[in-house]
Amino acid sequence: MDIHSLKGLADSIGASTLADTAQKLENALNNDSHMELELLIDELDSSIKLVLNSLREIFSLQLKNNDSKSEVL
Repeated sequence: MDIHSLKGLADSIGASTLADTAQKLENALNNDSHMELELLIDELDSSIKLVLNSLREIFSLQLKNNDSKSEVL
């Protein structure tokens, strides 16, 4: 996946911090701003981890809710 696609995906799921960081990284790559790259890659890594952890939590809660609904039936 390229950085532009990651930005679009992040926008589509409402992960605005991840989308903003991906945009900054894309701009730095296009402008040959190599001094910023390491910092932006670290920010991107942190943002991705945050989004993944949030999604895991959401799906975990959803599975628990589905399990408790099945028990009632």
